Amino acid sequence: MFKSLLASAALMAFAGPAMATDITLCAGAPGRNYDSVMQSVAIQLNKRGHHAIVKNLGGSEDILRELDAGTCDYGPAQKDVHYKLSKESATFASTVSPLVLMYNEAMQMFCSADSGIDELEEIDETTTVIIDSIGSGSALSWQTMKDVENEYGNKSSWINAKTIYEPLDEAGAIIALGEADCAFGVGAVPAAGWGSELNEGGLTPVYIYDKDLNDLIVGKSPLYQSVRIPQGSYSSKFDTYPIPAIVFKSEKGHGTKEIDKFIRTFTPSVSTKYNTVGKVQ
Repeated sequence: MFKSLLASAALMAFAGPAMATDITLCAGAPGRNYDSVMQSVAIQLNKRGHHAIVKNLGGSEDILRELDAGTCDYGPAQKDVHYKLSKESATFASTVSPLVLMYNEAMQMFCSADSGIDELEEIDETTTVIIDSIGSGSALSWQTMKDVENEYGNKSSWINAKTIYEPLDEAGAIIALGEADCAFGVGAVPAAGWGSELNEGGLTPVYIYDKDLNDLIVGKSPLYQSVRIPQGSYSSKFDTYPIPAIVFKSEKGHGTKEIDKFIRTFTPSVSTKYNTVGKVQ
């Protein structure tokens, strides 16, 4: 009996973590996709004897900056926002490391019928575009696109559009009042809430395509690679760019190789349902 108890205790010790660790998982707004995935990760880490909490932030930029500071240990963010911050800081890429791909989000834009716009190239300095709140992944994607077009492209007219920072769930009312023409965001397809509501409210899905964006290679693959969203998700088909959502690790944090391995293995199993755009690039 005594030997049996010892064997059971040894098995439990082997199965559990070598050492309990306090872990902070950063996520976006409560109830959104990033938060849902990180909450699931936290539950499983706590079951394994760690003390994991989820810290909700504004979006990809906030998450990456806290990872860079070491105040978060792990967190998801958009690939293009990571690219933008890496360009701004010589040390950022060595401090914040990619850990596992989760799923593809997608750029989505809707414009009023009165604007007559259904392609990115039709936007110019007379167009006003809502790009979500300051610090959101949507706002950072729009700015990154502009930066790429300015640095590597032919400075197409759409980079001169006026932009306003307002939550996307308020975009329909703002456009109805004539204070904006279009709304731009990044999310699942169809985008829960704002995307479906804008399309059902009569706004037109916009083809988001610019050859200069296609041509930018980061590492061995394009930063932006065009895909076709078929009719059905919205009232009409359109081209756009998928944005991989990636879990990153802070090299200044409390993460361990054991936790790294768990997150790499577990996260895709809970995040795959959000991959509504297609295969992760």
